[in-house]
Amino acid sequence: MLYRVVEDHTTTPTMFGLAAPGGYCMQRISTDSSEMEQLARTLNRLQLSPIHFYEIVEDFRKS
Repeated sequence: MLYRVVEDHTTTPTMFGLAAPGGYCMQRISTDSSEMEQLARTLNRLQLSPIHFYEIVEDFRKS
């Protein structure tokens, strides 16, 4: 299972999101690349099922 950071360079500042196994993707979550890298590492370490991907990202945005 591999969650990874995706970049959106169409705006300034650059926005970062996450791609999940199974084709799930949520873009423009944060402008902080290190924050997104940490979230991706955590999701990979915990082997989070992609079924919960959108809920986890929404919770992350609210925090």
